[in-house]
Amino acid sequence: MRVLGTGPTLPCGAAAIAIAATASLAEAQDISINYERLSSMEEPLATEIGDVTLVLNGLIDTPVTLDLEEDNDAEAGFIGNMQVTALVQLQNRWRVNAAYFGQYETDEALNSATDENYTDNAAISVGGMWGAVVAGNVSGVVREGTRRRRGAGNGELEFDDVLGRHAEWGGGYTGRFGPWVIGAIVDEDSQFDVGATFQRPIDDTDYRLTARFSEGVHAPGSPGGGVPRSSPRPSAPSAK
Repeated sequence: MRVLGTGPTLPCGAAAIAIAATASLAEAQDISINYERLSSMEEPLATEIGDVTLVLNGLIDTPVTLDLEEDNDAEAGFIGNMQVTALVQLQNRWRVNAAYFGQYETDEALNSATDENYTDNAAISVGGMWGAVVAGNVSGVVREGTRRRRGAGNGELEFDDVLGRHAEWGGGYTGRFGPWVIGAIVDEDSQFDVGATFQRPIDDTDYRLTARFSEGVHAPGSPGGGVPRSSPRPSAPSAK
């Protein structure tokens, strides 16, 4: 199976200089465009069709709510998602990655952060030894690279993100320089998100340190101050 890198914006100058001392070449990074609370399976299914590798991963969950105060009524819902990725390596060894992610929730399983039954993201990236450039719905790429490691299944922490939110469409860069992974995005409103991750084993312990700086729009009323996809984007002051 061919591995394709992806990731967002131009690295900050100071960070790039510091990281360049660690390694002379960057490596393209794979990215996930699943920004929802339901984590996908860790091991995807893959097949090759000609020169293209297709990768599929996803998860299905059935939450059940039991009301102990109203005759023990039980209410079941459904939530499921999938990400389909097409990977191909060009003759110049650049790797092209086109990905689509979709998630469906029934009314009983809807998250309070949105009133949409179906949400989706799409992104395309081109990567090589210099890292990867990505464009599309990349607003969550930096957070996914610097957040706490995802668990398995349907769950999320409150206040586990910055207050500022970004427009859905944008572009960016990501790359690995030795033990460092850096990434940045710029959205269609010229707001940005920059992050760096350092990970290296010491003795029998694997240490992972991350840092992130973000500028976006703060809209009260949704978890973490975010903007639900179904809501109009407000003209509120920027929040960092």
